[in-house]
Amino acid sequence: MLAESIEVTMKGTGVKIPSVEHLIALKLHALKYTNPRRELKDLLDVVSLLEANKIDPNGGKFKELCERYGTQKIQNKIIAASSK
Repeated sequence: MLAESIEVTMKGTGVKIPSVEHLIALKLHALKYTNPRRELKDLLDVVSLLEANKIDPNGGKFKELCERYGTQKIQNKIIAASSK
């Protein structure tokens, strides 16, 4: 994660931020093993990350992340939420 992180300056201090792919992977992992009360928030976070970064929820890049860190069911929920 560190190798692919992006460094930004906030209030004069350099801060490393994970890549968008890593952020999505973390959220997918959380969804796979989450408390059901957090599911909606994490789903909406993934949808927001996809939209903000112009990542197609039906595309191969997102599909690969879902296969590795999530499930088909989670992918389908995110696709459904993205199309609304």
